[in-house]
Amino acid sequence: MKAKNKDPKTKNALPREAGGAALAGGNGGVLSPEVVTFRGDQVKLLAKSGWNCCSSIREGLKKVNLPVPSATYLEAAFTSKQWTRAYQATSALRDHFQRRTI
Repeated sequence: MKAKNKDPKTKNALPREAGGAALAGGNGGVLSPEVVTFRGDQVKLLAKSGWNCCSSIREGLKKVNLPVPSATYLEAAFTSKQWTRAYQATSALRDHFQRRTI
């Protein structure tokens, strides 16, 4: 039986793997150039959001042992499949609403 990790500092730790810009998440996996660009744009937006820029929010996350969503964390937190699905969903929504405004 595997022992539970009771250390609050490592509770939400993500696997660390070396990899280039085309790898995502702890599972690795190659992303298409479009998804790499999408991921980079989304990570930049989220990393500059109030979750990181507001010190009281950052401290609140740390206080309850939640990870601060830094760029490093966000790049590692999601698998290639999740980034690809997010890109597909975002593209489908963009296409849908662009057709409605024409």
